[in-house]
Amino acid sequence: MIPHWLWAIWASVGVAWGIWGLTMEIVAIADGNPTDTLSYVIWQHSHVPAVVFFLCAGVIVFGTIWLLVHFVYEGAKAKLGV
Repeated sequence: MIPHWLWAIWASVGVAWGIWGLTMEIVAIADGNPTDTLSYVIWQHSHVPAVVFFLCAGVIVFGTIWLLVHFVYEGAKAKLGV
């Protein structure tokens, strides 16, 4: 069994990573230079084909939905004592 403190560290790192990414995007948008945004870097420097870009975005979106459903379902089962 994974200890709760390890889950707390994992979640904290995920939240910190998300805040960092959001901060970087906000700074890039606020300074008015479109070449600083993550999308520009991906499209211009990495030469990632659009299909790969949108497939990855789909995996992130549907993965998030799956996690949401999973946690809600497991929480409901725990609350009902099933």
